[in-house]
Amino acid sequence: MVSTTSPDWCTPQGDGPPFRWNISTLLDGKWSTQSELFGGTPDGIDVVQLLRNWHTSHGPDGHWRLLVTEAEDDDAVLAEVEEDLSGWVPPRQYQRLGKHGPPPAPSFWNSAEFFPPSARQLRARRAREQNTAGPPTP
Repeated sequence: MVSTTSPDWCTPQGDGPPFRWNISTLLDGKWSTQSELFGGTPDGIDVVQLLRNWHTSHGPDGHWRLLVTEAEDDDAVLAEVEEDLSGWVPPRQYQRLGKHGPPPAPSFWNSAEFFPPSARQLRARRAREQNTAGPPTP
């Protein structure tokens, strides 16, 4: 997930060249990117505290890394920090879903409101009603 926006954990790009800010966790011996942004320079930023702050809102427990490189050259590392982080992380509230979560999954009863019976279904219903209106046939 790469974004050009600047949330609270990444400095804005400004007029200088862009830098790649990458937060990863170590899974099965490989770094797995959890969040990546293009932003400004890490000069004057306490990257250790920044990684800890990010972990408190995103979690989970594990070995984490914050890596800042030039946007075009991943080998040009400007800042890097690795830490084992743990602790309680509050559940995330996804903005897209709001306070109440996703809508309930469709069921027979509420989907019948959205999908009225077709003309064929109405004809079949009328035919059944006509066939059952009289006395049973022997």
